[in-house]
Amino acid sequence: MIRRFRPAFWPTVISVPALIVLLALGTWQMNRLAWKEGLIRDFAERVNAEALTTAPPVGALDDLEYRRVRLSGRYLNDQEMFLAGRTFNGRGGWAILTPFRTDDGALAIVDRGWVPLDRKDPRTRQQSLIEGPTTVEGLIRRPNLRTYFTPENEPDKNLWFSADVDRKSTRLNSSHTDISRMPSSA
Repeated sequence: MIRRFRPAFWPTVISVPALIVLLALGTWQMNRLAWKEGLIRDFAERVNAEALTTAPPVGALDDLEYRRVRLSGRYLNDQEMFLAGRTFNGRGGWAILTPFRTDDGALAIVDRGWVPLDRKDPRTRQQSLIEGPTTVEGLIRRPNLRTYFTPENEPDKNLWFSADVDRKSTRLNSSHTDISRMPSSA
């Protein structure tokens, strides 16, 4: 006796669309894997590339994010930006962003790191205020963008919730708009 395969109507109606959805999801996952591997490859290439020695134009930051940079110049310690709402190990504090005027006159914003709430005043952290010529090395990063939930910056109070480097550049009366944000390794 030969049995013939005769699919039932309702299991077929349910199974065929489910199979199509599963195939589509698997394809999407494979595409996403290729995209992520590309990001990792780009990151590795940029981190391992020779360090730039000039601040790139702000429009080029997308193609240079995570690229190493080594700049010589001076910190503008009196123009620090204080990013509010930053935590470290469960403690509230500030991220200190300091403008850095390069020897060729460009301006970069250097992420100097986190300080507790009671160390916002520069007099409480004199050791971090580097004066005179110095070299800073770090990674180029794009500024944090303001989201719908981010409060408005209050530049008159030097209270920043997002790194609005364009507004900070204007406040510095800079003739240069070449601003890069990079974590400091110095």
